[in-house]
Amino acid sequence: MLTSRYPSKGRICRGFLPHPDGALHIRWAGSGPPLVAMHESPRSSLSLLPLTDGLAARRTVRALDTPGYGHSDALGVDVPEGDDFAAAFATALDAAGLARVPVYATHTGAALAVHLALAQPARVAALLLDGFAAFTPPERKDFIDCYLAPFEPASDGSHLAQLWSRCKDLYTLFPYNHREPATRLAFDPPPVARLHGTVRGFLMAGAGYLKGYRCAAARDPDCAVAALRLPTVITARPDDLIHFHLD
Repeated sequence: MLTSRYPSKGRICRGFLPHPDGALHIRWAGSGPPLVAMHESPRSSLSLLPLTDGLAARRTVRALDTPGYGHSDALGVDVPEGDDFAAAFATALDAAGLARVPVYATHTGAALAVHLALAQPARVAALLLDGFAAFTPPERKDFIDCYLAPFEPASDGSHLAQLWSRCKDLYTLFPYNHREPATRLAFDPPPVARLHGTVRGFLMAGAGYLKGYRCAAARDPDCAVAALRLPTVITARPDDLIHFHLD
């Protein structure tokens, strides 16, 4: 079993669960009823450590690395659909002995959690969707066509500086690919450590980082949420870059 290399208030356990195309990395901690947590792209369950710390006294939090991100193996299809991710999560939940659990999920993780709840309704007891993006059809097209820029290593290492600059833009503009006053975010950028974590997530996911993003943006959010038949909370922090989508 892996041990945590990152600061946390309590002991964080780590390991792997099977999914149809490999292994899914998981962090877990705490005691009490189970809660599954799903991260935003391109990060990993590492970004969920503050949540795990905050709930560990009341819940056993199991934070999953989405297939293709963090330490989880990618799915074996070039363009995975929501049902592919849902099947991978369901296989991992089976291996963890979790038949029906509440799920907390953020950003792209929230979109994939909706896919899971619709494809495997018996598996999800309740949803907390933190920063769920309700993109309009034109926004979804722009997101897939322009926001998801290719990421390829360069022989001179210049891709590292480009990636750092791009990640800085992610926290100052939304969408970052539209550089105009109307898209500038109204709050301060995050600490350098958080920016570094986002860059690290991109590097770990590599060129396949956009697969989870694309899948999350492909489904009509209004229709998806309307089809849910379980307790669901949709929320976002005031400093969330898509807080305005709550309306």
